[in-house]
Amino acid sequence: MTTPVDASTFGRRTEWEGDASDTTGAPPTRDERADRAAATERYDAFLEGSPCHYACQPDDQVVRPALFRQQDHDVHKIDEHDVKQNQLDDCFLMATLAGLARTPEGRTVIENAVKENKNEKGDVVSYTVTLHKPEKSYGGLGAKTFTPVAVTVDGHFVCGHAKARMDGNGSEVWPLVIERAFQEYKDRDYGMCNGDDKKGGPPMIAMELLTGKEAKQTPLWSFAGFRSYSAERLQSDIDSGKIVVLDTKKQFENSNPYAIINFHAYVVTGTENERGTLYVNLHNPYGTGDVRVPYNDLENWFSSVDVGSVR
Repeated sequence: MTTPVDASTFGRRTEWEGDASDTTGAPPTRDERADRAAATERYDAFLEGSPCHYACQPDDQVVRPALFRQQDHDVHKIDEHDVKQNQLDDCFLMATLAGLARTPEGRTVIENAVKENKNEKGDVVSYTVTLHKPEKSYGGLGAKTFTPVAVTVDGHFVCGHAKARMDGNGSEVWPLVIERAFQEYKDRDYGMCNGDDKKGGPPMIAMELLTGKEAKQTPLWSFAGFRSYSAERLQSDIDSGKIVVLDTKKQFENSNPYAIINFHAYVVTGTENERGTLYVNLHNPYGTGDVRVPYNDLENWFSSVDVGSVR
């Protein structure tokens, strides 16, 4: 069983000095200690001065971790229901991961992004996640380009990390691994805790870092029958396998019949036409609280839409 360390003390080199064994029960080697120390030193720099101090909860534990595992009634080993946001304010990342897990191309991106690093005994001691750093074009002209960035993290997760999806065989941890690498890489403007900015950043940031493809955010508005994001464009983006994430408003002016969470991100999973009304199906990255909202009602609850592609 892997027990998370409280974020207020996580990553101190002395934590590893007193670590008697790894998850297999064998004492860590000198190389493993050095790898852990290097990884946690980087995480120290991230956590220094952070106001995030999450208390460990029972569902923060990770039992017999496996990177990918086909569970329950999953058709694929990578599934949108593997993503379960917890206490970290990273819905923009979690919604993007759920969106990627919905398509064959997205699942390939996820599987190719994470590499297990094993010791001589074959035990997994760390993971390397490939992200994609956006580069500014000269003079702001031309298409945005991306440079691959490898981020290596160990298998210890801070309290409040995404919940591992569990079954009788153990825990599936790919969302936790990517979350850990993403949070370690990103600057404080899009980190684990940012004061009043509870989303941590726009989903387009996560889309670009994960896919290496340019993504866009469009504010939602309408005027004289014209909509900034039309129903036809929404359907086209879904049909072409794009990641479509809607960002809720910071505050709602009207009563909320859909129990939508404010200042949150939902991934679009499809549409339905019922008696002439177009409905948009939305998946909540918390894993519960999925909703169906009439397309014509989106602007009351959502401020913008982020669209990314893996093609």
